[in-house]
Amino acid sequence: LFPTAEGGVLAEWTAGPWEISIDIELPGRKAYWHALNVQTDVDNERELDLRQASEWKWLSGELAKLLGVDI
Repeated sequence: LFPTAEGGVLAEWTAGPWEISIDIELPGRKAYWHALNVQTDVDNERELDLRQASEWKWLSGELAKLLGVDI
């Protein structure tokens, strides 16, 4: 987790074969999700509107699934 030059926040995880990143634009309350399975080349991208509760629910569900935790 670290700040970006544009004033946002970048979060990165490695979970098994998955490389996950979330680039958060604080002023616009947007985020860009990217998850790549380095073994299968399955790639998942999504733009999120962080003003919407449903987007936070999706994000927490995806992270829980890929990290193998219950929420």
